[in-house]
Amino acid sequence: MAYRKNNTPWEVRAAQKARGLWIGLVLVTTMSTAQAQHRFITAGDKAYARMAYAHAIDNYERAAEAALADTGYARRLADSYMNVRDFKQAEVWYARAVQMKNAVPIDFYNYAQVLRANGKYGDADSWLDTYASKRSEDSRNKRQAGALRYASKLNAQTIAGCEVINEPINTPGAEMGVAFFNNKQVIFSCDRTPGVYESRRHAWNGRPFLDLYQGTKGPAGIHAAQELNTLNTRFHESNATLSPDRKTIWFTRNNFSAGAKGRTPQGVINLKIYRRSLVNGEWVDERPFPYNSESHSVGHPCLSADGRTMYFTSDRPGGQGGTDIWRTDFTGSDWAAPICLGTEVNTEGDEMFPFIAADGSFFFSSDGHENLGGSDVFVGKVNASGTVSGVRNPGAPLNSGGDDFALVMDSTLLNGYFTSDRSGGKGGDDIYAFKLTTPLGGSKRIEGTISDLLVGSKREGATVQLKNSSGAVLGEVVTGPDGSYVFNVMDADIYKVSAAFPDFTTVHETVVMPDRDTVISRDLGLGKLKLWGKVSDLATGGPLEGVRLEVTDVREDLRSVVDQATNREGDVRTELKDRSTGDSLVYRVKLSKPGYLPKKGLFLYKVERMTEVDMREVMEPDFFKLEPIDVGIDLADAVEINPIYFDYGKHAIRKDASIELDKVVAIMKENPAIEIELGSHTDCRNSQASNMALSELRAKSSAAYIVKRGISRKRITSKGYGESRLINACACEGDKGSDCPEEEHQKNRRTEFIITKM
Repeated sequence: MAYRKNNTPWEVRAAQKARGLWIGLVLVTTMSTAQAQHRFITAGDKAYARMAYAHAIDNYERAAEAALADTGYARRLADSYMNVRDFKQAEVWYARAVQMKNAVPIDFYNYAQVLRANGKYGDADSWLDTYASKRSEDSRNKRQAGALRYASKLNAQTIAGCEVINEPINTPGAEMGVAFFNNKQVIFSCDRTPGVYESRRHAWNGRPFLDLYQGTKGPAGIHAAQELNTLNTRFHESNATLSPDRKTIWFTRNNFSAGAKGRTPQGVINLKIYRRSLVNGEWVDERPFPYNSESHSVGHPCLSADGRTMYFTSDRPGGQGGTDIWRTDFTGSDWAAPICLGTEVNTEGDEMFPFIAADGSFFFSSDGHENLGGSDVFVGKVNASGTVSGVRNPGAPLNSGGDDFALVMDSTLLNGYFTSDRSGGKGGDDIYAFKLTTPLGGSKRIEGTISDLLVGSKREGATVQLKNSSGAVLGEVVTGPDGSYVFNVMDADIYKVSAAFPDFTTVHETVVMPDRDTVISRDLGLGKLKLWGKVSDLATGGPLEGVRLEVTDVREDLRSVVDQATNREGDVRTELKDRSTGDSLVYRVKLSKPGYLPKKGLFLYKVERMTEVDMREVMEPDFFKLEPIDVGIDLADAVEINPIYFDYGKHAIRKDASIELDKVVAIMKENPAIEIELGSHTDCRNSQASNMALSELRAKSSAAYIVKRGISRKRITSKGYGESRLINACACEGDKGSDCPEEEHQKNRRTEFIITKM
């Protein structure tokens, strides 16, 4: 028979028990059954031969009930159940078929498929291995290996933010294959025609034939469906696509035109694509697609956004096997010779229902790629050459253990429809609407898990948000029990993923997405980022209470981060709610307490985990040890005050010296009981008398600088020591001077700040 794969017509490989209804469906010549048939198996074989699977099942089951000895019909009964997509019963009979002596390799493959569809992934792996040992050249062996592992991954890979809704238009029959007519209306197929005669029922499964309907979109879903009588015939019409201006419709129909049926020599009525034009509100001027054929089927048309490329399904020669997806380009006057999309899309199985989105994302259904059972929806990307790359299974909830197919989406790339016979539906094949928070197309993906670092488990209920480099929010999801999230992205960009949960510090990760299709994993841990400072007394080692800890952000104009006093244990703990993983902290830190020498330092830290950061482990080890102020201490030794230098032979305060004197002013203001002696020194050059006089001038100019900035003159004494207290060996010998270099002489030209009273 034409258009068959593994004795299974292509158009029934994607839906449920109403199989012959939705896919354009092959119509088999109906032969009257001789009233004289006495044997159920003979009747079943005849029905099976003409693909009247509903009748075949009835007769074979009656044969089984009669306990007839002949078991050769087990395979045909299993095939019949598989063709009407009753996978549970198909499993029962394939289990019997694979044990028969005359079992053939395809029995093992089909058994693996129904086991997968019934969720028995481990058993499916075993039987696929058996098939692979007999047909090693079949690419599906590698594509579908590891069903147990892959199904677990796909189920865990739930599309973040994807909402799936069973449409109210669905009935116990079959609804399928939505196409967008305009912003308010859609066209779809269904078998709801009431009271049809037996001749208008498909022998495949006994259901009425599919017709095209037009429905209106609304907040509550598709409604007000009206049959498109001018397009429909006595047989199947389905799977429409429209030109960009919505004035031309292309659709699938059995080979039936002008009231006549066309058949192959084997008696099969194949599928063909037809088109009509919209004139004055009526679809008129029917014309066939130029690549229709009497010897093979052509169906499921899909036009690109510009209307210049058509994708379709066919079992025409030159494909990979089963049914394949082909493309043809409009040359301006005609359609070019079709090109098979190749092995990235097509397999030895059945690939059908092509759809290309506005962004070049390419969707199709397949039972040959790795899947959750039956047919799944797959997505890739059409490149400049017209080929498709990066094909992947997007996972649940678009895909399930049933048949999922015929996905379409609108120009926003966030809303669309697909068809499924999954459990929980209203009947056979149902139309489902879906809503996304981020576009689904392509293979650029950011995924990961959110963990609770405090308890060491996955964090359910965390809000995960995705932003692009402009700060625009692209998507937001809430994690489930496994803590996982997935964002599909369209562009090469720098993205930020953040995770938030009540009473936890929000965390974020930066993701640089390259041009190529790839998956980047980023796991985030939720905790509480805290700064911990613990101050002790340098002399006693005990904790210091009442130390003021001031932390300011250098990168944010010295914004205050912490301004607290230590507790009895000398501790300060502060949560940094506005900082997260990946952030670099550049903070100024100041410690001050009356009676102790204050300290200032720089805190540099890269946040890698949401935890408590001990500042003592980041800064100098002794920074958090404060020294008590005692008489005789030189402030320049105890605090970070650089030496105050003077130019040779001069006593004017240099710019660099003023910076250091300001530190002395600050300490004296913070400690009003301190009195100091400001002692100035010179090097050995020049006479002792002139050096003494110079040092006196330097001491007085330094003291005057401090007094001018608000410190009482009573708290400062100034004294010049000349060259009497050199701190190195740079002494001068009479008129010979000294051989010391200038930088050594400079060390002697200094000012000291000795505490004289507390």
